[in-house]
Amino acid sequence: MKKLVGICLLALAGNVAAEQTSFVNADASIYSELCIAAVTSTDMLDKKAAEFKFSKEDLKKFSCNGMELDDFVKKFGPGSGSKDKDIKVFAFEKSMQNTESDICVAAATSNEAFAAIKAKVGRSDDYFKEIHCNDIPLVRFARKFGNKDFKLGK
Repeated sequence: MKKLVGICLLALAGNVAAEQTSFVNADASIYSELCIAAVTSTDMLDKKAAEFKFSKEDLKKFSCNGMELDDFVKKFGPGSGSKDKDIKVFAFEKSMQNTESDICVAAATSNEAFAAIKAKVGRSDDYFKEIHCNDIPLVRFARKFGNKDFKLGK
C-alpha cells in the first residue's frame, strides 16, 4: 500500500511539474524547435541539432524570443524558477546582421526590447514607420509574430 501511495505521489508531482511551463512553436520553424529542445534538456538539444544537421556554430546564428540560445535556456530551462505557464517561442535567424533586422526582431520580441534598440538607433518614429520586415510593415510584423501589444510611440 505504501508503495502504491508513493507511486501515485510521484506521478502527481510529475504532472504538476509538467504543467508548469509549456512551450509552443509559434512560428513552426526548426529554429523554434531547437529553442524548445534546449530548454527541455541538453540531450534533447543535441538530438534535434543532429536531426537538423546544426553544428555548435549554427546554434549561435539565431535567437529565441530575442535572446541568445544560452540566455533563453537560463531564463526558461530546468531549474530557472520560471513561473510562466505557456510560452510562445519565436526564433529569428541572425544571418543579415543589420540594424533593420535587429529592429524587426526586437519589435516582435517585446516593447522593452524595441525601446532599447530605438534608444540605441536614436531615430524618430517616422524612421521606424518606413521599416518593413519580410515585406510587412514593422507594426503589423511585430503583432503577427508575437508582440500583440506593439506600438511605435510611447
